Amino acid sequence: MAKLQSASLKRSGSLAASSPQVRARTSTPAPIRGGAPVSKKKVRRSNGRKLDQASTRGGAGSPRAEAKLVGGLIRTLPQLLVRYGAAWSLSMEVPAGRSIADIVCVVRRGDAKTAAVPPLSALESVLAAALRRDGPLTENALRRLCGFHEGELPRGALRRLESRGLLMRDERSGLLSAARPWATVTMLIAIEAKLHRWRDALQQASEYRKYADLAFVALPAHTAKRALAQASQFRATGVGLLTVVDGLLRVTIAPARSRNHDWRREFVLSRTARTQRGKAGSG
Repeated sequence: MAKLQSASLKRSGSLAASSPQVRARTSTPAPIRGGAPVSKKKVRRSNGRKLDQASTRGGAGSPRAEAKLVGGLIRTLPQLLVRYGAAWSLSMEVPAGRSIADIVCVVRRGDAKTAAVPPLSALESVLAAALRRDGPLTENALRRLCGFHEGELPRGALRRLESRGLLMRDERSGLLSAARPWATVTMLIAIEAKLHRWRDALQQASEYRKYADLAFVALPAHTAKRALAQASQFRATGVGLLTVVDGLLRVTIAPARSRNHDWRREFVLSRTARTQRGKAGSG
């Protein structure tokens, strides 16, 4: 099955998810409770090397300073999210392929809660995404679309998707179609926060558009000034720019909405669209 999954992901353009490095990043992200992250921010690396001890003591480029930036975002994000829906949830350090978003926001219609779904594997996400994008499909059509050879379609994964309410099977025609457990989700927003390396953040955030409706880079004001001089790079990639100034969240560059989402949308939603954690007017 491991060989089968790897072959399928390669053929469907999802090789990143089959590498050992990525498999180690498929844990459930840390949710936000009461405006504070449950887990500590991961230690950042600079030029492939771990930050030295002196840089972790609260300097301008330290993990502590970056955690402060992320904390300011969490406190002020409701100012942005209220524009898109009445309820939302936030998660930190959300893995998807080779990327890990600092913050992912799931915005919902009204006060409705989304269906709780166990986290999907990369293979299950590929199958669910194929049905979302191209269904209804016969099993043979799904097999060919995902790059499986005859007799290779992983029916165990299909049964799991069906038992979780993600797949519907028409008994008469045999057609498979995607169910909508996240029907109340109106928007998925992914944010990459950086203190200085805004070009790195822009590259990462552009990857988030493969599953998120909106992607942002969040920068402190002094770094945002330098990034604004290259605003055309943000507009070319469709990524927005956020800054927090005097307790107010500013959308310095508006993002373009992304609609062409691959398997990572199901992968991320299964890890984030779980419980209702915020409402408009709640704080």
